Amino acid sequence: MKRIILLVAILSLTSISALAQSRGRTGGSVVLGNGQDIIRIDINNRSNRGSLDKRVDRLERAVRQLQNRVYELEDDRDIVQLLWRCKLTNETWGNTYYGEASTSRSVAERTAHEKCLEKESFASSCQVGRRVSMSCTQD
Repeated sequence: MKRIILLVAILSLTSISALAQSRGRTGGSVVLGNGQDIIRIDINNRSNRGSLDKRVDRLERAVRQLQNRVYELEDDRDIVQLLWRCKLTNETWGNTYYGEASTSRSVAERTAHEKCLEKESFASSCQVGRRVSMSCTQD
């Protein structure tokens, strides 16, 4: 009975290590989802303690791969600045004021509010409430 349990334990450990090796969790490289092969650096692995020159060479290659990956990600990123547009409407008088900002919604709201204050006689005509509404969209 002990031999069977020992045999099962050995087979389990062997299959687990083979599975980990195939997934790239131990070993010298990792395959990404897009098929790109990247060097894996294992710090605590004793088998990785070859000559210093080999280790430095592997580290330099790994850093170079990481730099290339970062540059690719930066190039792929589309820099799109969305514009906030806010509309302040005074339903009593039928007046509408617009504010735009690329930084944030609150800046666009403030711009619309300031334009309203420049034209209206009373500040209460620009306060958002029952008869004054503010709506914003992001394009």
